Amino acid sequence: MKAVIAILLSLFALQAAAQPKESDAWFHYYSDGRAVAKRDSLYGFIDRNGVEVIPCQYQKAYNFNDGIAMVRHNFEVFAIDTLGNRLDRKVRIPKFRGQEFEGFVYWVWRRFPFTSSDEYAQLRNQTANVVITIGKDGRITACEKADDSPESIFWKVHEIVMDSPAWTPGEVDGKPVEIRYLLPIEFGHFRPLKCRPIDAEGRYMGGNLVYPLFRNGYAYNFYGWFFGNLRFRNSNEYQRAASGRVRAAFTVDTKGSVRDIEILSFHNEVCRKKTVELLKKSPRWIPGTVDGQPVAVRYELTFNFRFR
Repeated sequence: MKAVIAILLSLFALQAAAQPKESDAWFHYYSDGRAVAKRDSLYGFIDRNGVEVIPCQYQKAYNFNDGIAMVRHNFEVFAIDTLGNRLDRKVRIPKFRGQEFEGFVYWVWRRFPFTSSDEYAQLRNQTANVVITIGKDGRITACEKADDSPESIFWKVHEIVMDSPAWTPGEVDGKPVEIRYLLPIEFGHFRPLKCRPIDAEGRYMGGNLVYPLFRNGYAYNFYGWFFGNLRFRNSNEYQRAASGRVRAAFTVDTKGSVRDIEILSFHNEVCRKKTVELLKKSPRWIPGTVDGQPVAVRYELTFNFRFR
């Protein structure tokens, strides 16, 4: 009898080990009856019962689409079916500006419209999961809510995602295919722009800062204006600036003017001069406020002169 009990306990233990814990499920988003699971930093797939039907052995795993999933194993990308069998299909993962999905998440983070320092503090421990559809032409055609995060957060993420530049589309056997992917936007990884309210003496203040607005957007709108108005006298000047970086500090005062420009670091003189020139030409902002009162806000921004 003891031997039988020991055997049954062993069988139960093996069965439990074969099934991932609830925390191992990366997302509860199912496609073709499979959801991506994560265990020990590797990815696989579970079925609707939570059973790990395709072992967690891949460095990357993307959702199934029409019975095919793209996975990365030992730096090789290939396709598998819903049983985990490798398929003799040539596949290419969608890419955003030469990067995979992590690069796009960073692009979204940079544009998320935090309205105040308090809002950032409230959201920094939250995650918004959305399902995006990348069409055959590389355009994002849909962004769907995939968790119980607040509607207000989802619609902000939705607006940014749907404004995305085109991707390089995914391919199967050399033909573009539509790809759906569940994307986690983890606000804890977001690092907001360095900006703080200052008093008349230039000393940093406390309080909930409602960020200044630039043309109905936040500081990243200013980046668009900056690089959209960047001009060079000749090709030599352009080439010299093409890989430079400038770290600059400036103040948006209580009237919305940019003043007290300071270059903190720079890679070449052309970029330094262009940065100062454009900061001096900046249109007015809508000033930031603390407790409803306009305040001067000190920014530190990095301008990356990376273009072709």
